[in-house]
Amino acid sequence: MDVLSSILETIKLHGIVYRKLVLMSPWAVDTPSGPYVQFWRLVKGKCVISIEGQAPIHMKEGDLVLLPLSRPYRISDGQDKRVTSMSDYIRSRQNGTPLFSDGEEETILLGGHFEFEHKPVHPLISGLPAFIHISSLGSREHTWLKQTADLIFDEINSEKQGSKILVARLAEMLFIHTIRAYIHEGMRTEGFLAALADERISIALKMIQDNPEKEWTLDMLAKASGMSRTLFFNKFKDTVGETPLAYLTNWRVDKAKRLLLTSKENIGTIATNVGYQSEAAFSRVFKARVNETPAGFRRARL
Repeated sequence: MDVLSSILETIKLHGIVYRKLVLMSPWAVDTPSGPYVQFWRLVKGKCVISIEGQAPIHMKEGDLVLLPLSRPYRISDGQDKRVTSMSDYIRSRQNGTPLFSDGEEETILLGGHFEFEHKPVHPLISGLPAFIHISSLGSREHTWLKQTADLIFDEINSEKQGSKILVARLAEMLFIHTIRAYIHEGMRTEGFLAALADERISIALKMIQDNPEKEWTLDMLAKASGMSRTLFFNKFKDTVGETPLAYLTNWRVDKAKRLLLTSKENIGTIATNVGYQSEAAFSRVFKARVNETPAGFRRARL
């Protein structure tokens, strides 16, 4: 399995799409920090996203912005004349009297967020940049991303049978297409996305993820990646954010979590399947990272 698919399958990606936002200028909504990776796509009108410490993101119609940061931010038409909190805006919609329903210029936004079940967060997510801004969705490189975003918008407008499930699956596709588009543009020089874009580091990641039960050594991984031991170690740590053997250990624990919840194998067998020769050694490593024993982790969730 390819590296990205394996990661997303293990950390359990779930996509949530909100009702479309229809806002009449002037408007501005302050969004608090939160545990989710959020996205916004400008369907019509004007939108500026302001994050503390970052230059404002001026979106054009069709643009998409992914916001991995948990820091608060503001979405607005750029005027900042009428400002409300996201909680107050949501409450007004639920009450049937949405704010910003009168004004001069209409803005339509498609938004949502992505959830990931496993903690601690995988370096793919924790290593995302402050924001990802994909513009020119009409270009050939972004065809699938544009089509996916358009399909989501059509589905939330139509509310046909099965729309809820279809929109959730399309949202997951949107996340993958956004990551692909960002890698394609070659803007990332560090972090996990740089590791995905690096063919040599990707080889090592695939080896670890496909066969976590093997007794991998630094020399084995470096040789397979076509690099010296030192170069490989430094390159891996700089991009992934962890040493190769730390990543191996954390991946083994992530795979073990999944096996504990999806299989009926006993803990000793699971320990062997993720690379530990004894159940005791596996339990020590698991508890150190999850703060629960394997048995306790399984019992609390089944």
